[in-house]
Amino acid sequence: VIPAFSKPGDFLICDKGVCFAIQNGTLLSRSLIKWFDHNNTRDLERILQGLSETFQRAKHRVFILVESIYSSHGDLINLNEILELKKKYPFRIIMDESFSLGVLGKTGRGITEHLGI
Repeated sequence: VIPAFSKPGDFLICDKGVCFAIQNGTLLSRSLIKWFDHNNTRDLERILQGLSETFQRAKHRVFILVESIYSSHGDLINLNEILELKKKYPFRIIMDESFSLGVLGKTGRGITEHLGI
């Protein structure tokens, strides 16, 4: 899925805790990849601040790649904090919800229902 959305020249900013399938998808995309510390929105913001020139160029896009429940750690994403960063920086989110659908939320619709987003 990742190579279908991103193209060479785009930036993929990945959580260091994502599963191997996402890591492999980033490599297949031929995009520029940056990694932030697992579930650390301060480190993510540091990287986003460094890409301020990229946000001004219309040709290149920035994607944040995360999992709703990290398969290698079992913890939940800080989605509310990432959405706060979205108000400051124009990026897109690619979120793997394969472990949260059917598990989180009153009716099993995943992390967004669980957090009331």
